[in-house]
Amino acid sequence: MFGELDYQHGTLENSYLFTGEQYDNNVGFYYLRARFYNPSIGRFQNMDTFPGMQFEPKSLHKYLYAHADPINNIDPSGMTPLTDFINTVRRFLPGNYTMPWVLGSFIHRAVCADIQRKNRGVMCDVALPSVKGVADVVLNNLEVYEIKPLGGVIDPEEQLQRYTNGTGLIRGKTPIRGYVKAPPPIFSMDVEYYTTAEPGVIRYMPRINGNFVMSTVVAGVTAYVAANRAALKIRFVIGGFAF
Repeated sequence: MFGELDYQHGTLENSYLFTGEQYDNNVGFYYLRARFYNPSIGRFQNMDTFPGMQFEPKSLHKYLYAHADPINNIDPSGMTPLTDFINTVRRFLPGNYTMPWVLGSFIHRAVCADIQRKNRGVMCDVALPSVKGVADVVLNNLEVYEIKPLGGVIDPEEQLQRYTNGTGLIRGKTPIRGYVKAPPPIFSMDVEYYTTAEPGVIRYMPRINGNFVMSTVVAGVTAYVAANRAALKIRFVIGGFAF
């Protein structure tokens, strides 16, 4: 359940196993970027620098993998599950802002806008009526990309297959990388984005580790609440992120 290999068929070596992450057969650990993960004990080898959140006791454990729930959570960054980010947002943002797809749409727009600023001829949210889809990013060389969260549950493969089927678009292979501040209603939160070995995929990760999320009340959060058709700006002082 925690990624320990019980048996295998055949002799073809594959180093990408549990949750699609890279396994180092020499040491018996998975490389999860910030830390190495030991599947035999379901724990990380190094202490998490994320201090945890008092309202989420499992986050206070410094070596636990995915809150001890690898069925429903993954931790691709070796820092903290994406659910920590969503749960923290839910405490301070109202209504539909707490829905993962809504938060993702804010971040998608910010990432694509940043790519447009840095590259000429980039188009965002490109409608493709012939295949009934909307491509996240299309470069001027007709390379197409989908923007997805690192560790997200939606596989971009089906979308990319449709977007490149008779449209003249090709899966992107141009290296893309950057950092961006998330837009309103999420303030002062760094988001890292980058291309991976998956052609046509740009992954992003909210920087919610270290000083970005604290268990004490230290940082500012701004939320927007609609009231009587007026935009009401409310500023909270809470821990670590900062939206």
